[in-house]
Amino acid sequence: MILNIKEEGLEARLIALMKAKGIDDYFFLDQSFPFLVKWAAVGERRFAVRVSEFESIETALTLAGKVDWVWVDCFTYFPLSQIDAQRLKQAGFKLCLVSPELQGRKAENEVPTLIQLLHKRHIQADAVCTKCPKLWEQLTELV
Repeated sequence: MILNIKEEGLEARLIALMKAKGIDDYFFLDQSFPFLVKWAAVGERRFAVRVSEFESIETALTLAGKVDWVWVDCFTYFPLSQIDAQRLKQAGFKLCLVSPELQGRKAENEVPTLIQLLHKRHIQADAVCTKCPKLWEQLTELV
């Protein structure tokens, strides 16, 4: 489960709520870097640091061993090379991809192209955030 909260400072209450409901498999995204550092310092790893064409993997790597996830956003294009993805995985991160339709592009055109690119670059995502899960499932079965 992905928790995309729009107001920083709610994390402690949400962590308590998730615990009370017995939900352990989740992570937060879209937190500012200072909030990521704050939560990492107290040992909470269920956060994602974003990598995109605007946010470097070098910045993400500073949180290796402190947070579990990298949120790979694709505002205009998919930013990871094969080497970048390997570096992130070797640092212990799980990769969650943002599907192109979440950035306003047509899923039926962009998702097949992205899946082919992932295959070509030998990049294995651990999760995909999408409005079109059936399309992703169908296309990844073909690769």
